[in-house]
Amino acid sequence: MDTGLKGRTVLITGATRNHGRASAIAFAEEGANLLLCTRSSMDMLEETARLASKSGVRVVTGACDVTDETQVDAFVQMGLTEFGHIDVLVNNVSFPMPTQSLEQLPFELWQRKIDVEITGSFFLCKEVIPGMIQQQWGRVINFTGLAAFRGSDPLASTTELGI
Repeated sequence: MDTGLKGRTVLITGATRNHGRASAIAFAEEGANLLLCTRSSMDMLEETARLASKSGVRVVTGACDVTDETQVDAFVQMGLTEFGHIDVLVNNVSFPMPTQSLEQLPFELWQRKIDVEITGSFFLCKEVIPGMIQQQWGRVINFTGLAAFRGSDPLASTTELGI
C-alpha cells in the first residue's frame, strides 16, 4: 500500500524511545526522511536514527529543548536547510508528573508540564505550519502523556478531598 510518505520529511520530537522511536521507524519504513530531536538523550536518539536509517532514508538528528523558542527555530531551520521542507510534525512530548495530591504539587512542576506539553507543541507548530500552508500539504500529530486516560492527573485526586 502506498501511503504517500515516500520522500516526505517528518520531524519527530522525543524520538528516543516508546512512541517516538516507534513513530520514527514506522515513518522510515514508509520511505519518509526524518528530522529527529531530543532534549538530552542523544545516545538513545542516535540509536533510533540507526534503526530508522536501515530503511534507506535520510535521518538528521539534533538536540532541541522544545520549551525554548530559539532552539526550536534553529532546529526547524536546520531541517529546512537539510531537506527543503517539513511535511509532517509529530509532537511527541510528555512531562511525567509525580503521583501526589494537588496540595503537595509544586507549581514549578505544573509549569514545566505546561511548558513541555503545550508551549513546546505551540512553538513547533508555529515554525512548521507556515511551510505546510505554502506547499499546500502537511500533517501535525500531537502525542502527550496518558495521565488523563489513566486517572492519575493530580487535579483529579478528589479522593483526598473526600468528594
